[in-house]
Parts: sequence; C-alpha cells; structure tokens
Amino acid sequence: MTILTEIEIRTLLLLTPQPSEAQLSDFCVSQAVRAIAKLGGFLARKGDGDPEPMVIWRGWTVLQNATLLGSRLFPKICG
Repeated sequence: MTILTEIEIRTLLLLTPQPSEAQLSDFCVSQAVRAIAKLGGFLARKGDGDPEPMVIWRGWTVLQNATLLGSRLFPKICG
C-alpha cells in the first residue's frame, strides 16, 4: 500500500534539508511522517516524542501546496 504518490515523495525529499542516500533509497512510512511533521514545525529533538496530529496536518498542507506548485511549474516532470 502506498501512502504518498511519487511526486509527493520527490517534493518531500526536496523540502527535507540534506537528504542522505539511505533516505533516497529506502524512504519508509515513519520517516515520511516525521519529515511531514518537520514541515509543520516539529523540531524532532531527542525528548520530543512523537509528533502530534495538528503538527502533521500543518506539514501535510505545506507538502500539498508545494506539490501543487511543482506540478504547475513543471507539468512534464511532475505530471
């Protein structure tokens, strides 16, 4: 089962600062959720625990807006 489309994954990786080779080759659900939460303001410090739903929602809206912008600017690449 896929939770993100290919374009959403590519956009998320573009918005993630300094993605490592491991992220690019093996991007799992927990990594995606944390990356989306970081877009919403989650700091991901050692003692922060798991991101709250509101932070994930804010990050999701940022990801969707960036994906929409990318598909409009680069329709042949994204669409």
